[in-house]
Amino acid sequence: MTCCVSNHVTRCSNELDVSRSAVVELKRRVETSREDHDVATQTNRRLQIELASKLPFIENKMVELEAQQRLMQHKTIQACYQSVDNVQKECREKVKGMEQHLRLLTKKLTDFEDIVWKQSTRIQQLEGMLSHCQTLRSSRFIDQVEAQERVTATHNARLSEQGLRLDLLDCKNTNGVLLWKITDVKRRRRDAVMGKTSSIYSQPFYTSTNGYKLCARMYLNGDGMGRGTHLSLFVVVMRGEYDVLLEWPFQHKITLILIDQNSRRQICDAFRPDPTSSSFQRPRSDMNVASGCPLFCPLTTLDSGGYIREDAMFVKIVVDCSNVIRPEAG
Repeated sequence: MTCCVSNHVTRCSNELDVSRSAVVELKRRVETSREDHDVATQTNRRLQIELASKLPFIENKMVELEAQQRLMQHKTIQACYQSVDNVQKECREKVKGMEQHLRLLTKKLTDFEDIVWKQSTRIQQLEGMLSHCQTLRSSRFIDQVEAQERVTATHNARLSEQGLRLDLLDCKNTNGVLLWKITDVKRRRRDAVMGKTSSIYSQPFYTSTNGYKLCARMYLNGDGMGRGTHLSLFVVVMRGEYDVLLEWPFQHKITLILIDQNSRRQICDAFRPDPTSSSFQRPRSDMNVASGCPLFCPLTTLDSGGYIREDAMFVKIVVDCSNVIRPEAG
């Protein structure tokens, strides 16, 4: 037990020594800290003294810097104002130059418009003169054409009459029946509408070998009350070689027939001559005035039926030759 106590005392003595060493170390550190604190305090005081001594200088510097800054700002603003003034001046000069150029262009444009107006006026005058000349030429040309058409129509009528006279020399129908073929119907109708050749004649035919001489006359665009709406068909009494031996006026029944080339449904009209009419007296010239049916066939019926085929149509004239006095052949 004495050994245990001795060991415990020894351990406590060691721990006490350690504690004492630690305390000494702590004291040393405290002293060091106090010394450092004193040094720091002295340094702080020294710095404060130095700062207090340098503060007026710093304040003066700050004032100087602020003054310099204001000066620099003023100079910068002045420089900016000067730059803006220079730019404005340059822009004004450019605008002035552009305005002068614009005035020059406006003057040139005005001069050009004046030239264009004068040229337009001149062109209008020339166009008016040209139109007037064309109108005069057209009018003269139309007059010439119309005159030529009148001459042509006259020549055609004369040629038709001459052809009719020539046909007299070659007349073969001597039984009182004429079968007449009209060709070129479209052209003939167009000529009739335009007034070039209003009527056409058939070849002559005889009621007998030494009988009355007749022919047919057709108006493809109508005549009188049938103009423009009907086909008009007439019979013409012509001067013949044996008229002196025949009985006058001509009084035999005449039948007019337009042949339907499809169904044979002819259009017929018949009449007896008026003995008081000059058309049926003994002819004093090559032919008497035509007489017949101005409303023989409506043009609509003519176009809708089978009366025209291959641009041709057929007309038949039948004269009732009964009780005709025929002269004896010499």
